[in-house]
Amino acid sequence: QQPTQCAFTNPLFCNMYQAGDAMIQASSQVRSGVTEITQQQSIVEYEKASQHAKEGFHGLPYIMWVSMLFYLCFFFSARPSCKGGIGPCCACTFHGIFFFLSVVVSMVFVAGGILSMRVVANIELDSPFTGRPTIGQLIEHIQTAFPGFYNLVLRDLLDGMKKSYNAYVIFLAGQLMLLMHTCSCCCGVYVPSDKGSS
Repeated sequence: QQPTQCAFTNPLFCNMYQAGDAMIQASSQVRSGVTEITQQQSIVEYEKASQHAKEGFHGLPYIMWVSMLFYLCFFFSARPSCKGGIGPCCACTFHGIFFFLSVVVSMVFVAGGILSMRVVANIELDSPFTGRPTIGQLIEHIQTAFPGFYNLVLRDLLDGMKKSYNAYVIFLAGQLMLLMHTCSCCCGVYVPSDKGSS
């Protein structure tokens, strides 16, 4: 039996070859577009800042641990107040220093979370994006139009940022409660009265 004629198969293979060539050219355009996006000044600055943040991020909770250690020494002293003597006064002073640093860190993260949710989401993007979309609109478009890419690249990142923000909000609330307790200790609430000691 006569095999398939070349007049029918050759155009088919030629069309497949041309389609493959077009796909390769399109992929090169996609790569150049991705490179153009990743080389934007804001992305480069973000990557530099993220490296510094990654190095210092793991040590931030230990500032509060040091503060709590001094507060423990202050609270379990014989007279936990601002008039309790040199030891409690020094412990309370160092607790205040490290506590202040820890509160500043928490406030920076909380303010950064609020800023990113209300300000950064409204920043407009330039070329190669058409229509100057905002960052929030771009994320929503990627989530609806490209859910696979969103789930692979952005979902865990955005969820981690939201969880970090929520954690620091709770952490800051706990620090404010500790601040009120420290103030009550400095006022001598836990100092035994002279009548009780006698």
